[in-house]
Amino acid sequence: MRNISAVASVVLIVAGTFGCAKRRPPAEEYPPGESVFRRACQGCHSLPKPDEKTDDGWSDFLRTHVDQAGLTAEEQTTVIEYLRKNN
Repeated sequence: MRNISAVASVVLIVAGTFGCAKRRPPAEEYPPGESVFRRACQGCHSLPKPDEKTDDGWSDFLRTHVDQAGLTAEEQTTVIEYLRKNN
């Protein structure tokens, strides 16, 4: 019985680690603004969709989150351009 439990545990760990993982393209496969957006935002929460806010809405949102996200002024501009282009 212990062997079955041990094997089942290993199978679940391997399946959870490799089998269920979604393939994410490397950061360089994304446009620059999207790459920064993903890196900065996914650390705290799931990514919002660019069309969830207006241009002004994204500007206001980023102003309140720029310190938490650790964005430089250049990165903030790049992200805003990406979001505005895709909303």
